[in-house]
Amino acid sequence: MNTKWILKISGTLLAAMLIAGCADDQDPAPPEDNNIEEEVPNDDTPPVEDETEKDMEQDMEEDMQKDENNMEEDEKDMEHDMENDMKDENK
Repeated sequence: MNTKWILKISGTLLAAMLIAGCADDQDPAPPEDNNIEEEVPNDDTPPVEDETEKDMEQDMEEDMQKDENNMEEDEKDMEHDMENDMKDENK
């Protein structure tokens, strides 16, 4: 029965200490800075959208061609491997 009361009292004290510790707010929030200047875009830079769309299309076409070439090479390699496996099985 003593452990029951010790647990209740220690739990209550722990909860009270946590509440008291978390409620102490000595650091005030920093003041808001309303004098922030907005960045002005540089007029010398070309529009990004037009350039990237063309580049992306070109990159996609190049990637598709590379993928096609890789697939053809992989097919040839697989056929060659199958032929070698067939020869090995027939021996």
